Amino acid sequence: MTELLSDSLTFACHFCDEGIRENEIYFCISRLHQVHGSNAQKDDEVLKACTSLQICATCLSKAGRGEIEFFHKPPLLLKLEKEGLNRFAKYYASEDAAWGPQPEGRDSCSLCQAAIGIGDRYTLIEITKERQDEESVQIPSVQTLESYPLAVLCEACAERYMVWLS
Repeated sequence: MTELLSDSLTFACHFCDEGIRENEIYFCISRLHQVHGSNAQKDDEVLKACTSLQICATCLSKAGRGEIEFFHKPPLLLKLEKEGLNRFAKYYASEDAAWGPQPEGRDSCSLCQAAIGIGDRYTLIEITKERQDEESVQIPSVQTLESYPLAVLCEACAERYMVWLS
């Protein structure tokens, strides 16, 4: 990876290791461990969050054209994240119009179909389109422009598939 990123290069793409500059678009796969708060998803409490992948728009475009694959890098991506990002790259490059993000909602597990009720913990795996805005002294400001849900996992499936590795 790039030795030390300059002030305007806080983030780096996990594929090309190039820095992502201020106001550049990039994409992340995130895992959000949440509690189902009410019928409105905005009421859900985030307990833990992590990004398992950052990819620049250039690498995402290459992936959409089949020039790079997500199956070799990074090693800690879940199979559903790799497959989801691969399909998303094609969708985003307008190569796969049939695919779309999973419907909004988190009432059942994407893998085992177990019900997720109010008060239950679950993990939302999503792809976000983001942009690094003006930097503050220590922490850059990130603006999420779009969000594409990939999967909702009940607590049992999240543990079984080792979503939380730390």
